[in-house]
Amino acid sequence: MIVLLDTTVFGADALCGGDAWQTLVLAAPIWGVRIVTTEVVIEEAIGNYEREVKAARTGLKRWADKRLGTLGLWDAFRSADEVLADGAAHYAERLRDRLTAANIQVLPVAEIPHIDLVKRASARRRPCNDKGDGYRDTLNWLILLELAGAEKEPIIWVSANTTDFGSGRDDGGLEFHPQLVEDLEPVAALDRVSWQLTLADVVISLAAEHALGSESDIKQIKEKVRNASVLEFLERELIPSAIRQRVNARQCALPRETISASFRAMENVRNLKLTLKGIVPGERGIAEFTVEVDAGIDATLVLPADPSGTEAVTSSRYINKPLLLRGLLTLGQFGNPEGAEIANIESMPDDPGRSEWQAYLAASDALRTLAEALRPMQQNQEAFRRMAEALRPMQQNQEAFRRMAEAIGSFQQNQEIFRRWGAGTGAQTPSDENADPETDDDHEGGRTMINEDLWARKPRVTCSSCVGYARDTATRTCNGQWRLTRSGHHITARLARSVKPLPRAGTACRERAS
Repeated sequence: MIVLLDTTVFGADALCGGDAWQTLVLAAPIWGVRIVTTEVVIEEAIGNYEREVKAARTGLKRWADKRLGTLGLWDAFRSADEVLADGAAHYAERLRDRLTAANIQVLPVAEIPHIDLVKRASARRRPCNDKGDGYRDTLNWLILLELAGAEKEPIIWVSANTTDFGSGRDDGGLEFHPQLVEDLEPVAALDRVSWQLTLADVVISLAAEHALGSESDIKQIKEKVRNASVLEFLERELIPSAIRQRVNARQCALPRETISASFRAMENVRNLKLTLKGIVPGERGIAEFTVEVDAGIDATLVLPADPSGTEAVTSSRYINKPLLLRGLLTLGQFGNPEGAEIANIESMPDDPGRSEWQAYLAASDALRTLAEALRPMQQNQEAFRRMAEALRPMQQNQEAFRRMAEAIGSFQQNQEIFRRWGAGTGAQTPSDENADPETDDDHEGGRTMINEDLWARKPRVTCSSCVGYARDTATRTCNGQWRLTRSGHHITARLARSVKPLPRAGTACRERAS
């Protein structure tokens, strides 16, 4: 079994000192697990840590300038700033030392042709996003594929990056994007590569598989566990770290207009559900817990300023709602809780915000599918550019186009004459203005020639080239179409039951049938 770590693992626990890290490292040799990461991940983790420290120092400096100037506590600020600076300067060394001590293998960057990365980015192939960004994620994914091809062991990919790797399922289920599934097929790894969001999830799943322990040992720990003491431990030890977790607006079912959010408070820990998964060395029990809490959330929303939606305003809102906390709990040999780590924070199953997010994600998925279907056309931009350049001289000479269209128009209006001439019948000039269209199916002596089968449909008269020839009673007619031809005019019409014959050429275009 190989556990392959993405950058988000180090973002959640920068110094690898959490309960999930310690448990996995301790149990890995017994469970036959190899913990692996990549050089790309390490460099990205170092860069992220340094940026976080820089932001912290900047914020601390602003706060100190505002608060500490009159209190005479600048020495405290300087001391904290030095600790932050030292942490950033030595983080890379400390991280690599921790990984070496935990026997975690760091894979070098694979020999991947750069053109392969360019092609994936140009095709917006996951884990690249819709803008083609995702160079480091793509490198890590290709390393995973290379590892899966070389090793026949099961691989657990550990990453909280559901945006670039996930399928975007409406129900929030965890599965790879279809394009990534396609990548796994050539290396026969569909059944061997799985995905977990956090290390806590990994420990829980592996403990259920490898750390079953004897029934008597598990029963003994279960009997010793006291829910009251566990709830007290979680409230004391876990809630402070939970408040510092990033808020996922979708998982917490916040309003869809939310652009940022943070926890202000969590209280009233209740309704503990504890599932013992197994026992690891040292007679420590591994359990999965779920509790409900009342969470206070500071959210920033972007709302439309007017009905048209062209302008927007930001709004701050305090939201109080119940949430579910799920995670890993380690128990001592006497059933006392020794450590805990959060794996997920999400809304209650009956939260109405869940259905709103599901509807929104379903619409987004449809648009994404359409965009992917159109992508081959978008990729051939060079052909479109050349065609546009070839047409540009003609586009600039719009006057020539207009004159050509007018010249062609006169020919289009005389199509019936050309048709008859081509058929050898010749075009005849009508002369009888009072011909009855109801009795003459092709009255060549009048101004109107009617096709009998279309006339029977009693269509409404409209003129596509000058004015409409229609009686006031035309609203009673159907949608049949036929062709009305006269000398010098060709009109596509929807004809009423009674139509006054067309006037002579050159005099009728401003008149209406009555």
